[in-house]
Amino acid sequence: MDEVLSGFDYLTYYFYLLYYKFIGYPVVLRICIAVVTLCVVFYLFLALYLAYGIYRRQREKNLFARIYKRFYDPLKSVLADRENRTIGEIADLVNHDIKKSLKRQEMRFLVQVLIKIKSELGDKALNNYNMQNVQGVFKVGSFFEREIQFGRPRQKIQALLSIQSVNGYVSEAVLVRFLYNRRLELRNAARFAYMWLSQSNPFRFFDEDTTMKLSKWDMAEIHMIVQHRQKMGFVVPSFLKWVNSSVEDNVKAFFVSEIKLFEQTDNCPPLLDMLNTKTWTLRNEIIRTLGGMQYVESEPKMVEIYDVQPEYIKRNILASVAGLRTGRALGFLHEAFERADDQGTKLCALTCLYDYGESGRSLFGQLEALTTGYASQLFAHVKNPLTNRA
Repeated sequence: MDEVLSGFDYLTYYFYLLYYKFIGYPVVLRICIAVVTLCVVFYLFLALYLAYGIYRRQREKNLFARIYKRFYDPLKSVLADRENRTIGEIADLVNHDIKKSLKRQEMRFLVQVLIKIKSELGDKALNNYNMQNVQGVFKVGSFFEREIQFGRPRQKIQALLSIQSVNGYVSEAVLVRFLYNRRLELRNAARFAYMWLSQSNPFRFFDEDTTMKLSKWDMAEIHMIVQHRQKMGFVVPSFLKWVNSSVEDNVKAFFVSEIKLFEQTDNCPPLLDMLNTKTWTLRNEIIRTLGGMQYVESEPKMVEIYDVQPEYIKRNILASVAGLRTGRALGFLHEAFERADDQGTKLCALTCLYDYGESGRSLFGQLEALTTGYASQLFAHVKNPLTNRA
């Protein structure tokens, strides 16, 4: 009776068929046949994968083109309109049925269209009221929550970043579970979104993790978030506590610069007490902040520590002291010019002297009359309005 093969038996049959067919060949030849066979199979899989990738990208491109063509012009008109529109009016203007929801991929492309329009219009031309109602028409908030909860990691991160780009909203409960995620990119995106939205304790991470590291991009993101919260009328935190608690020098320096940018003048006396810190980066930022905030009480201390500082800190001290315009630093600027060994510091002192009111300009002229040779070029450099004196 003939045996009927089925299922896995077919694979076993062909495997042994090939095995016994080549078993008599030399070992080298068998290895070559095996390698070639594997390469052919791999090539076929790779060709199929690439073909599918091309098909998928083309399909996404066509879908984005349809979403763009359908919604870009009406949405831009609504978002640029100075008149506030209700959700029903916007739905009619963009020809969309509120009861129907776009598919997930269509929603991703719609969010991209909103981000593009917001970028083109800018904050001044954009009607934020209409933007919120547009998101209500398309249920953008619900889409963000679904993406964050059930999307792939890349989709989660994109959704979290898009919240800030369109000034969207999601429940804080949705964000909390990702605030301490092991994946750094997802954790940071969730924390930035939480800082953007939370009304309770948005900056709690800096209290909980004193070893938190921040990249330059992270610092720019946090600054933008604080600006947004200030614009919306939310409470802006005092940055001094994180200057004291953080163990990362660049993070401390960042928060010192934020003190200056957000004009938290109450923090100037404590910063002056920290001026003798051992960290050059932090000390330099404190000097720039005290000078930028016109804290005149810091002038004697800056003059006192000047001689023992590195050259780049000396130049910032000169600029800060000159910017205070107390009228008491003329002798200090003169002495700094005369004693400077570094040409950059010497030029900086001379520039500060030139800009230090009438008395400074007068002393500048006296020094120029007494100077000959190569040093006289510094005076010409300072007086030339086309010279970059930074």
